[in-house]
Amino acid sequence: MKPLEGIRILDFTQFFSGPICTLMLSDYGAEVIKLENPPLGDSTRYGKVIVGDASTHYATRNRGKKSAVINMKAENQKQFFFRACQNRRCRSRKF
Repeated sequence: MKPLEGIRILDFTQFFSGPICTLMLSDYGAEVIKLENPPLGDSTRYGKVIVGDASTHYATRNRGKKSAVINMKAENQKQFFFRACQNRRCRSRKF
């Protein structure tokens, strides 16, 4: 068993330091859900070197995480967000 198993993290981070932090939490067993902005998700997905559907920058910093594009203006997606918040222990954001 890993030390953070059973803990859910809502990840609003992008670029470098935030995704590295939540990557480490994921490595220690936390369930990390990366919430991305519509319509295309995290802008780091679209770097110059693409592997599969994501840039290597995105892939290396977000491995092991779940991902969802969420539009907080849409009522059904707002409800998804509120359900996710009910069971989370932590959230991570970097603006």
